[in-house]
Amino acid sequence: MLTIVATRVLFMVGLILAIYVIARAFMNRAFRNFGESRLALAKADALANTARRRDVENIFYYTANLNELPFETTATEEIVKLQNRVKLRAAAPMIHFHQKFTNIELKTAYGAANLEMIALNEENYNKYIYALLKWAEHLLENGSDIQKKNAYFILERCVDLGSEHKKTYALLADKYAEKADKIALDNLLEKVSATFSDDTIRQNLANYITDKRGSL
Repeated sequence: MLTIVATRVLFMVGLILAIYVIARAFMNRAFRNFGESRLALAKADALANTARRRDVENIFYYTANLNELPFETTATEEIVKLQNRVKLRAAAPMIHFHQKFTNIELKTAYGAANLEMIALNEENYNKYIYALLKWAEHLLENGSDIQKKNAYFILERCVDLGSEHKKTYALLADKYAEKADKIALDNLLEKVSATFSDDTIRQNLANYITDKRGSL
């Protein structure tokens, strides 16, 4: 009986040791690959940092078309304030790329010395879109029927500009569902898929829009 127990114990010990050796081998390989990836990334970044400053005249500067926006000459003090903020943001230099680039890619393409300027002008673009969103939100919460209609137009412009503010899409989804506009919801869903790189945000918004469509 003791021999059987001892055999089982030895078997279990051997099994545990085998599992440990295999797991350790996988861990070592993973760490080695991770280290190699970090080294390759560091080398690429170091090389990008040596890129000379390049002319940025052909970069994707964006100029806002303020004439298409429903500005009001006679409005409440708060609306005038929000409209002025949109105009102020629109006056700043803005850059918008139609695809995502890493810092290494930007430094390689335009020179490391231009990276800070590019980042600042990209942020100006995002601030412009956010100013549009806040203006639209206020009109929806406090405006007349005509002003609310204008608000949805502004939100749709935000989507066209590649807004990454979730509320923009949620507000439009609510409106399209209210109108039972399945085509508009489908188009909005496509915009979400094309715009958001974050899997969680993209999936949450997609679920929200899909639920709205499913309720029609």
